[in-house]
Amino acid sequence: MTGALKRLTESKASLEAALRLVALPSLGVSRARWLLGNVEPPAIIDALLRGTLPAGLPDPTTEVTSQSIERWRTGLRSQDAAQLTARNADRCQVIIDAGHDAWPFADDPDPPVLLFVRGRVELLTESRRVGVVGTRRCSAVGRSVAGEIGWTLAEHGVSVVSGLALGIDGSAHRGAGVSPRDPGRIGVVASGLDMVYPARNAALWAGVADTGVLISETPMGERATRWRFPARNRLIASLSEVIVVVESHQTGGALITVDEAIARGVEVVAVPGSVLGNSCKGSNQLLMDGVAPVRNGGDVVSLLGLDPRALTETDSEQNLPVGGLADPAQDVLEGRVVDALQGGATDTDTLAEIVGEPISSLLSLLGRLERANRVKIDGSVVALPLGEGD
Repeated sequence: MTGALKRLTESKASLEAALRLVALPSLGVSRARWLLGNVEPPAIIDALLRGTLPAGLPDPTTEVTSQSIERWRTGLRSQDAAQLTARNADRCQVIIDAGHDAWPFADDPDPPVLLFVRGRVELLTESRRVGVVGTRRCSAVGRSVAGEIGWTLAEHGVSVVSGLALGIDGSAHRGAGVSPRDPGRIGVVASGLDMVYPARNAALWAGVADTGVLISETPMGERATRWRFPARNRLIASLSEVIVVVESHQTGGALITVDEAIARGVEVVAVPGSVLGNSCKGSNQLLMDGVAPVRNGGDVVSLLGLDPRALTETDSEQNLPVGGLADPAQDVLEGRVVDALQGGATDTDTLAEIVGEPISSLLSLLGRLERANRVKIDGSVVALPLGEGD
């Protein structure tokens, strides 16, 4: 990393120009580093607005075409630079670069250019950190296990790192938040810190920011484009000394995080799941591929070299408050339906019998779940979606 990337926040002009570049959805992180690591940010903006590259650049690591330059020019011309700058001057966040004492990506092969931070920035370097990841469309068992792992890690002074998504991510962070010993949760998001996604997790976002730290490489005011989600996952991997996969489909964000962790030499472990459940196919395959299994938070704590028996007797007898881990996006009936379908497709009459719900109420719920793409309905046969990511 060149020294220029350590000086992006030194002056107002440099920061404003860097903000404009990282806000371009068509630029990407590696090309932003290429530009900003070699030329002063205002000069880059001036050149691109003229439709050219600034002088003095080395060969790019990824292809740059005339069409690329024109897209960047168009993107810059469409920006409201004053509004972008004003929005990112929000007193609730700080913006740091590679020159900051709390910069956690000094040795990362693919670091962000700027990091937008709300909360306790020191957690990024001073705490022990474990990533807990998995599918949005998890089972009730998966949510419970993720919550227990989050709680146990927090009880032992370990910060839980996750993406604040629905399902496993949110459950792990809720579990950690229940612990009075929580050292501070770390949420890594793909959008600007003022653009809560998913909206259902707004209260969780606020809670993480209040007691821990919320970070993004996306400027305030910018929604997460598709490529920013897998990019976000590399930051989760980089921040964690271990990645725990609770449930994952055969493809999806959790497995992208696994690949990024392996590339960085970060240990990956997985929780065994039902061999009949679609939500466990990816995580079970990790176990078949040689990833070490963990059953619960105690196993993860032991892996970190901590004593899982270090809690007091009162603590060990305490029941984890399940109400604090519940996902507000999914009520009890929805959870029973999803769990019942983990073993495969079934007809609506049988499903109603399994979940103990009148067929009229069940059909209403199934309609909502189908519109949300959480189930597929073919006549009277209901199944979970196949071949989808997390």
